[in-house]
Amino acid sequence: MKKPSHSLLHSLVTLALLLGSAKADPQPLQDYCIADASQPFFLNGAPCINPSLAASSHFTTSALSKPGDTKANPFRLQRQAHQRH
Repeated sequence: MKKPSHSLLHSLVTLALLLGSAKADPQPLQDYCIADASQPFFLNGAPCINPSLAASSHFTTSALSKPGDTKANPFRLQRQAHQRH
């Protein structure tokens, strides 16, 4: 009968310790800040809406569903072809 590998045992113990220490944030106080300059509520110096008023619509957008102009160059950058020697 073979002896169990110490490295396998060490790996399993390490994995168990790491998984046991990985937990969700119990107090999501500063996990997000939805900016609104007209609001008096500040979180770390940033104007934020009250977290209890946050809605899922604050985190979604329809801007990416519209096709864009792939020929647009708003920064006026020019690309030069690299010549091989």
